Amino acid sequence: MSKSSENCLWHRRLGHLSFSQINKTSRLKAVRDLPNITLPESIICKSCQFGKQTRVQFNAKEGSSSKPLELIHTDICGPMRKKSPRGEEYYILFIDDFSRMCWIGLIKHKDEAFEKFQIFKAMVENELDLKIKCLRFDRGGEYTSDEFFEFCEQHGIKRKFSVAGTPQQNGVVERMKRTIQQMARAMLDDSGTPDTYWGEAAHTAVIILNKAHVRVNSDKLHMNSGMVNLLL
Repeated sequence: MSKSSENCLWHRRLGHLSFSQINKTSRLKAVRDLPNITLPESIICKSCQFGKQTRVQFNAKEGSSSKPLELIHTDICGPMRKKSPRGEEYYILFIDDFSRMCWIGLIKHKDEAFEKFQIFKAMVENELDLKIKCLRFDRGGEYTSDEFFEFCEQHGIKRKFSVAGTPQQNGVVERMKRTIQQMARAMLDDSGTPDTYWGEAAHTAVIILNKAHVRVNSDKLHMNSGMVNLLL
């Protein structure tokens, strides 16, 4: 197999991740047996062109934290054009600001967001022996219910809202949503898989991104490898 063919094969294996990020992943040895990948000079991935078209660039960052669970970004994406085989139309994301570790859950209706947050909170707090301090999200109705407000009050979780119609203020999760959708579209297009399997593609994208993008700091961050593969 030629070197360019091998590079493209790894590009497809890793969910159409950019070659620069694949290079970084190889250098940090985040993926076992991943060879050194070079950027092809003349090869253009049509599936990436189809799946990664963007409109505008968001600001680089709007918040910071000094340890895991200090700030969690969350949002819901959907409804999708087609339901998943189990009937889901949306997915919800939770992103730790410190590590950029991402968790995804597939849901049928937006009102399931509170239940997913409860599951997520119990799991990560038990795993890390830390408490969620703050939650950042938009003003979607799924986050402004009395039930959600009372739960945050009882557990001392501060809530930060973004201004309506300004997704840039919740840019961490908005950029992640865009990246997951781009990778999922590219993988589905490249493999010829029906669009109804967008949930599996999104889950795969999250696993790959957690392996390749998570900020690793051994002195401050101790996350069990099993959490990388979490599907809520």
